[in-house]
Amino acid sequence: MLQLFRHRYQSKVFSTFLGLTFIIFLLPYAGSQFIGGGKLFSVVTGSGNYRIGVLLFAGITLVYTLTGGIKSISKIAVVQGGIMVVSVICIYVATGGALFDKFGTLQSAMEFVQESSPKLLDARTWLRRILWGLHVSRALP
Repeated sequence: MLQLFRHRYQSKVFSTFLGLTFIIFLLPYAGSQFIGGGKLFSVVTGSGNYRIGVLLFAGITLVYTLTGGIKSISKIAVVQGGIMVVSVICIYVATGGALFDKFGTLQSAMEFVQESSPKLLDARTWLRRILWGLHVSRALP
């Protein structure tokens, strides 16, 4: 990928900068994927063995990457993106239906939230929760 940018922009400095950026941001992202795979394995199997899940996840990723290369990764990314879009639509339809069954309109639902838990509508509260979540997720094994 870096060769593509080096060829396109004719700049070794820019491609080096991109390489460093990829290393800085993609390594934690990939690590979080392995952590998620390990936790999924331990929960689904009920074994509680997180390390075997991480190793299994890494092995499977290594095998399909080496056998299929970047094309297989691209195809899998497209399929996963499609699954996520369909999932979001299904969640929206399911929760929207339940919301309208209970409250009738979106305005009455928001009024209920404002009366019962006004902090849920405060952006500062959400920002603190997101930042706290990021802080806690770094401390997880």
